[in-house]
Amino acid sequence: MLGVAWRQIGSVLRTETVRVKQMNRDQGSLRAAAAALRMLELSKYSALPDPNPDNEYKFKYHLTIGENTHYYEVILKHPIDNEWTITATAVAEEPEGLDTLPSLWPES
Repeated sequence: MLGVAWRQIGSVLRTETVRVKQMNRDQGSLRAAAAALRMLELSKYSALPDPNPDNEYKFKYHLTIGENTHYYEVILKHPIDNEWTITATAVAEEPEGLDTLPSLWPES
């Protein structure tokens, strides 16, 4: 009986560990995508620069957690009127030559 309970507790702990790791992994890219969406909603960039040939606008975003700074490249794609696609990708180093998206939350 104790063996069955031990296996069930171990399974729950492994599941929770995976869930917490996924939340930590996705935290930065979700914040970067949310900042891009908020920028579009508030029309903070009323006059966006000319897009690249693929109708994309590229920005950089950084998030500091503890002593670690994580960098993201955010792409806003505008292929059709009033339809946007937002992609936030983690990158190893700060992207060069891109405008910075405004931060919406205090850094933790």
